Amino acid sequence: MIKFKIQKGKNEEPIFKIRIKDKELVNYPFLKRAIIEAKEIKGRYNYQVPLRYFVPLVNNINKESLCIDKDSKLEFFEFWDDFEEKYYASLTATPKFM
Repeated sequence: MIKFKIQKGKNEEPIFKIRIKDKELVNYPFLKRAIIEAKEIKGRYNYQVPLRYFVPLVNNINKESLCIDKDSKLEFFEFWDDFEEKYYASLTATPKFM
């Protein structure tokens, strides 16, 4: 079972954490790219994954294998800046992104 959580970080930025075992990496080879770019952390979750991998992971993993933490944030906003060509994410809509 793959467990994930989105929690509030500094400046209202969402942090995407995932707990996965080595045997599940064999079942889902597309997870390797996300794990390569992830930061390994200690605690309940193994990795802090960049938020851009959230949607592809949720869409490509069986729903029976996914588990959302009960303390997870259930929504966030994502913005694309055409000038800087960069993604921004926030848990609340602020004037900074408008």
